[in-house]
Amino acid sequence: MNGITEDRQKVYDDEHLHETICAMSNSCGGIIEYDGEVIDVKPLSWHKKPAVHNGHVYRRIEGENVASGAWAKSVIASDARDFSRDDFPVNCPLDDRDTEAFREAVISRHGEYRHFSRDEFLRRAGVYSGQYLTFAGALMFGDMLNVRAVLWHKGRGAETGAANIWSAYAGLLPKLTQKLSPDSSALLREGFINALLHSDYNTDTNINIYITSSPARAIIDNPGLIRGTVRNYRLKRMFHMAGITHKHSGVITLKQDMLELRTQTTIRLAGLPEAVML
Repeated sequence: MNGITEDRQKVYDDEHLHETICAMSNSCGGIIEYDGEVIDVKPLSWHKKPAVHNGHVYRRIEGENVASGAWAKSVIASDARDFSRDDFPVNCPLDDRDTEAFREAVISRHGEYRHFSRDEFLRRAGVYSGQYLTFAGALMFGDMLNVRAVLWHKGRGAETGAANIWSAYAGLLPKLTQKLSPDSSALLREGFINALLHSDYNTDTNINIYITSSPARAIIDNPGLIRGTVRNYRLKRMFHMAGITHKHSGVITLKQDMLELRTQTTIRLAGLPEAVML
């Protein structure tokens, strides 16, 4: 017992058994023998199913402690809703150049994908599910999104934008960061990618970016409130496939509007990208 009395060990086991079960069910599964009872824990995906023991529901929440009971059930239901809406079928044309640019970006990192046809690749990436276009795919490569960037400088305004996530990332973001300092560029990139990935597109598809020269700052306004877990699972997979990542590299101020259900990210800038936009 390593210095722990038998009674105290049992109390410890009772308190931590559900954490053990939950951790195993979220990875590879396995067999747990506890107090004469053998528990066969099946491997589960954390966003799909809870771990259940003796009628109690347990779930490990990323970045938080183990949740149980009604709270666990409510979070599971919320994640299931968010996961399913990524699959919602839509009728929307895809931009061929954007989809091909994405495919090339993925193949450059994962050479095995070059052996699949375009349609098979798009199905594996989550752009298609079966024979229909997914909501996530339409956001990534269609014309369902409105990303609007406005720069105000010396009393003049300039505006540019993008109609899908890929063109916003590959086309618009470089324009906004090209003339910034490395630190400001990294901060703006982080806030921009956060907005693309975590927006609640079920309520709105408009992302607005306001850049001002006095003071030099960027305000990114996007639909939805910041959550502890990813809202758009298929989009996250596409981001990872293409190697779209970001690292926290400074102070970003978040303000959430509980009434309008929007988030404003404010970033202080050193310099402006006016040479590109004006």
